[in-house]
Amino acid sequence: MDLYPDERPREKMMKRGPEALSSAELLAILLRTGTRGKNAVDIGQELLALCDGKISALWSKSLDEIVRFPGVGPAKAVSIAAAMELGRRAFAEAYSPGPTITTPMQVYEALLPRIKGLDHEQCWLLMLDRSGRNIGLERITSGGGSATIIDTRQIMKRALDRQASAIIIVHNHPCGDCMPSKADIEETRRLQIAAKAFNISLLDHVVIADDGFFSFTEDGAFDRSGRKIL
Repeated sequence: MDLYPDERPREKMMKRGPEALSSAELLAILLRTGTRGKNAVDIGQELLALCDGKISALWSKSLDEIVRFPGVGPAKAVSIAAAMELGRRAFAEAYSPGPTITTPMQVYEALLPRIKGLDHEQCWLLMLDRSGRNIGLERITSGGGSATIIDTRQIMKRALDRQASAIIIVHNHPCGDCMPSKADIEETRRLQIAAKAFNISLLDHVVIADDGFFSFTEDGAFDRSGRKIL
């Protein structure tokens, strides 16, 4: 079904700006064309419906998953995936960590754009010098949907290679609950013991869900000096 000229997303954006468009209309611009019996806005609405109406859910879809949506072929899927990735990168730049890391909220804001919406766990390592300045951020492991993936050997190797004086570990919970599991607590104990052996302070372990985070330091598991009180 064709749209009237004033209802077409491109023309509407030119006249009123992108903020005037619905999410389905913005998707329609990426889709460019519809299919038999459906215009691009219709397909955009169906695409959102399959994602529970959330752009963030679409953000987490892989290219292969987007291709399989009804009315979306390879060319349309590539356009959508590219737009999602640009948004992710812009968000990451806006919340990149500053020269010093002093609070769990800074860690949360820095890492959320990288792991929001993932359906699997990732473990990231933030490395700091003696003054608390960020000297490196690296993804260590990427695992299954519910597995604890803290790789102590890899973490210590990366920290020693960067000559880090302190480290902060971050991993996500795809289930949406940021409370640490028993396995998370045990892995944190092991990592803290290993770090202490190399005179490196484990300052925090931050567990991130899409809508919040848990900080071992804020919860009193150990203080900012890395002293073990678990």
